Amino acid sequence: MIIKLKLRKGLDRKYSDIVAWIQRDTEFEKDIVDVLEFFNENIKITQKRRFHKYYKIKTSNLAVMISFISTILEIIPETLIIEEYEKN
Repeated sequence: MIIKLKLRKGLDRKYSDIVAWIQRDTEFEKDIVDVLEFFNENIKITQKRRFHKYYKIKTSNLAVMISFISTILEIIPETLIIEEYEKN
């Protein structure tokens, strides 16, 4: 999974946008969709396609983005632990 963060200020905007690009991965897709639904009111979600498929998450509120990224990072180890448990 690839997570990219970009901070940019738009030319015609009064505030900065915080943008996160999260690679769509079949392993974590269900968990990521659940997190996106939870934060849906505070973020703008678009789907982009470059070499890989990405969710592009945009918000002007830094606290929301920090909470969103920390939630995503908490999901990753839990999923890997469950997979290792199921293999054994």
